[in-house]
Amino acid sequence: MEEVIYLISLSDKRWATFSLGNIFTLSRGKRLTKSDQSTGKVPYISSTAQNNGVAALIDTPSKKFRSFHSFIGVNNSGSVGAAFYHTYPAIVSDHVTALMNRKLNQYNAIFITTLISKSLNKKFSFNHEISDNLMRIQKIMLPIDSNDQPDWQFMEDYISEKLGGIQRSFPRNFWD
Repeated sequence: MEEVIYLISLSDKRWATFSLGNIFTLSRGKRLTKSDQSTGKVPYISSTAQNNGVAALIDTPSKKFRSFHSFIGVNNSGSVGAAFYHTYPAIVSDHVTALMNRKLNQYNAIFITTLISKSLNKKFSFNHEISDNLMRIQKIMLPIDSNDQPDWQFMEDYISEKLGGIQRSFPRNFWD
């Protein structure tokens, strides 16, 4: 195996604290009981820590629902604090809050979901759920740019480099 050398370091960046409500638009999903669901092709995101938060694949319900695309889903109850990025349109339950920012992509979202999960898992549990107000004020540390704003590009580059290093450490035909 070839040795992987990383060029991007977390210690090379300045960091600052941000509340989730200051960097994301937050919207909680809507309750859909089992009787409101039928098997289909649309991911239904609920408060599970398994399968990237996808509890089922359902048809679009006739009842009112909330659907999001390119968002981070954070569990308010159940597996409290678990966070996953969803690149696809999905219907979201009332046990999940969708965090949206147009700068999110598959790389910087991996960076941020890790920080959110680590932060919230320490503070909340099955018996201590996260309300909408508590979600908005939860703070995470992020690397910042020269304008003291989250450095979305750095987070993207950091994860992209790490994933590239992981892929290079496997035999060439492994990913085919």
